[in-house]
Amino acid sequence: MSADDSKGEVMVGEQALVEWYRSPQGREVMGLLRAELAELLAERFGYLGVQLGGGGMEPSLLDSSRVRQREVISSLPQRGTIRASAQALPLASECADLLLLAHVLERTADPYPLFRELERVLVPEGDAVILSFNPWGIWGVWSWFTGSLQREGHEPWRGRFYSTRRVKDWLRLLGFEIVEVRRLVYRPPSWRGWLGCKLHWLERAGPRWFPVLGGVQIIVARKRRTRMTLIRPRWRRRSAIASGVVKPTSRSMFRVDDRG
Repeated sequence: MSADDSKGEVMVGEQALVEWYRSPQGREVMGLLRAELAELLAERFGYLGVQLGGGGMEPSLLDSSRVRQREVISSLPQRGTIRASAQALPLASECADLLLLAHVLERTADPYPLFRELERVLVPEGDAVILSFNPWGIWGVWSWFTGSLQREGHEPWRGRFYSTRRVKDWLRLLGFEIVEVRRLVYRPPSWRGWLGCKLHWLERAGPRWFPVLGGVQIIVARKRRTRMTLIRPRWRRRSAIASGVVKPTSRSMFRVDDRG
């Protein structure tokens, strides 16, 4: 597959995902997601926050954060969005205080270059918030039984999915510390009407009793590695030390002779 074909596939996949979030079921998931992000991002502040992916999501998922400037980098030609690849960000090194990945990981063939870009762009102590679907949650199990994962182009399961443990290993390898993992959406993906109302209690009980079954997961990681700064030693002249030598007295000389 050529580079142009790969970019086209990413753009089509991202557009399909944004459209799914506009569907009735997607809007319910988005409501739960924004409530969770509002709690997570309320105490995170800085100068620059960047959302990667989800160019058609309005308002931005960073809207609840306290960063001064918020930007969106996406493959979609949306108004006010910077078009670029997540694996080659048009940002200077160590310039962003907060990076939020909106389902970018699922649409990345090789995640390691993506994580290297995160490490390069984030300032020390900056946070990366990775939003993705959980393949081992209740949505993943449900989709396996219904065959949704095998259907090409079926949303929201278009793309590649990685376990939480594997994502953590990649992040730790680059010097990140895992701060928190949250999961949400515990009702099966086919809830409608009466059934959805009866299963609403799962959203409250899930995080406490069966957190690993959440259909959507949020991983928060903090960049801990800093660059070393070499400090040159400051040398002093030895003449200042030599001038402070105490001359021997007659008493000390007498003692030496007495020993003989």
